[in-house]
Amino acid sequence: SDARDLTLKCITLRTEILASLKKNDKTAFIPTIAEKVAENHEGKRKETEHELKQSNTARLDEGLFHGDGAWVETLNKYYVAPSRYLVNSNWFNIMILVCIIVAGLCVGIQTYPSMEDNEFLKGLDVFILIIFALECAVKTAAEGSMPSRYYTGEDGAWNIFDESLVLISIIMAAANTGFPVSFLRLLRLLRLMKLLNKVEQLRIIIHGLVHGMQSVVYIFIVMIVIFYMFSVVAVQCFGENDPAHFGNIAISMLTLFRCATLEDWTDVMYINMYG
Repeated sequence: SDARDLTLKCITLRTEILASLKKNDKTAFIPTIAEKVAENHEGKRKETEHELKQSNTARLDEGLFHGDGAWVETLNKYYVAPSRYLVNSNWFNIMILVCIIVAGLCVGIQTYPSMEDNEFLKGLDVFILIIFALECAVKTAAEGSMPSRYYTGEDGAWNIFDESLVLISIIMAAANTGFPVSFLRLLRLLRLMKLLNKVEQLRIIIHGLVHGMQSVVYIFIVMIVIFYMFSVVAVQCFGENDPAHFGNIAISMLTLFRCATLEDWTDVMYINMYG
């Protein structure tokens, strides 16, 4: 009797629990799980940011001058610290960006014969060259006791490119003779390449293109194979009728490329249709 009563109570309790679950929303627990996942992600992000901050702080401390004497403190205070302030300030980076754009515009304006010997543009170009030279000097000074990191760091390739342009421009400006005007203009035009490093979005696009070049090479190989196969077929089928377009493999591949670009492809079609 007691066992039967206990069984009935268990069945009744099970029925009540199932009825209660049917009334409640079964997805009510999802927001709680999402909140937990978000909290874990935020915690990991803060840990990563903290590690990066510690790594950056250690890197900056490593670049300071160390030793005894008042000169060490003076160098760190009046040489390294102001340089790092300039490099990390928004207005300094904006000024460099504006100089890059203005330098590119000056090169375009000087292509007009009436503006080629304009004294204002020449003076502006010298001023921009001085700004770029100061930028290289400030960034090198910001590395403190380890100036080599300016050339070997994350942006080392870009820094070498920038400084090479500045040094070549200074040498040519000092010589003032013996260099063609067109070459000097093209050299100044290369300054626009600095935009690729200054603007983060452009840098991402360039990196994506560079990493995608491997796939482009394989696509090019596939296209060459396909053009070669159809060139052989075209020489066999149309070489006698149209030797000008399909006389040999090389001319045949060139003709197929021409047709692929839709450049006067109808001429090739009509010649091989009607002879």
